[in-house]
Amino acid sequence: MRNVKKDSTYSDGRLEWLDVLKFIGMYLVIIGHASEVFGIHSYRHYIYSFHMPLFFMISGMGFYLQLQKKNWTFTDMLVNKLKRLAWPYITLNLLALPIWYLNHRVLTSADDSFEYTLIAICFSNQKRLGWEANATWFIPTLFFALMLFYLIVTWSRKNRYWIAGISIALGIGGLALSLIRPRLQLPWHLSTVPVAVMFLMMGYFFIENIQTIHRLLEKWYVKIITLILCLAAGLVCARFNVDVSMHINRYGNWILFMGSVLFLSMACYLVATIIPPLGIFKFIGRNTLVLLAFHQSCFRLMENLSPATHQFILDYPILTGTLVMILLLPLCYVVERWLPFLLGKPRKTKKKAEDS
Repeated sequence: MRNVKKDSTYSDGRLEWLDVLKFIGMYLVIIGHASEVFGIHSYRHYIYSFHMPLFFMISGMGFYLQLQKKNWTFTDMLVNKLKRLAWPYITLNLLALPIWYLNHRVLTSADDSFEYTLIAICFSNQKRLGWEANATWFIPTLFFALMLFYLIVTWSRKNRYWIAGISIALGIGGLALSLIRPRLQLPWHLSTVPVAVMFLMMGYFFIENIQTIHRLLEKWYVKIITLILCLAAGLVCARFNVDVSMHINRYGNWILFMGSVLFLSMACYLVATIIPPLGIFKFIGRNTLVLLAFHQSCFRLMENLSPATHQFILDYPILTGTLVMILLLPLCYVVERWLPFLLGKPRKTKKKAEDS
């Protein structure tokens, strides 16, 4: 495999732009969820056209980097992902339960029992059972997609053609399934896994070829021109497609969907390499799981708290999303600094951070 460690890093070897890219993706997720308006006249329409595929691609990049450092067996991979994905899914959702309880049982007088809520979290499909899992649907789906992609990589002995061919075939099968069985609601969003594997593959090969990509985009004006072209092409593709929602397998026109994903994800990558890698960006990039687990319950709390707070969200969704993300940063710090076991990580110092 090609070495990517010569790329821009900081002291613990993490790629700076990759954490910044996670920050960009997380910010888009949060402000996208803050909006309640659908359709081509809403910014949410354009964010939803690519934001979750972007996160699967980022995960594919991280998977490639992990395989560079470790020669994992299937058991090693399984244990690692149980610790770093399945365990945080449980702990973070349980931590968010009091907020959901306040939302449902107190503010809206819903009659969901505690047992039903736990079952809904374990099922992880809010279209079938409850809403408590919310944005964390991504975590179990990523777990199964990564395990399947690991089998593809190892079975093919890291042959690029086999990896690409099998992953694309699975992706096409997943897209076809969305047309044949559009209302298929499996636990852990298993019906989304084939499409997720395809995006993992894209991130995997992107980071493998990152040195070539950086050489092609080395000059600043090339980056700017490419950014403008990618934004224009991606927005056009999204404009003429339906409202995309990966967690319910709604993709609309496949060509337009893939166009918006590839062009707008590339635009986000370019922005991540252009803007300064500020510490706050990298901090948010390291704590996406915590933000993923808590931001939507905060939005629902604001919606149910009073007509004034609900109207504020309707009038200022981007501002609301930004404020919620900022207000959750102390929680991210507490978890990262003192409670990393909630994320399946050992306690660490500021000078020695473990790769996420």
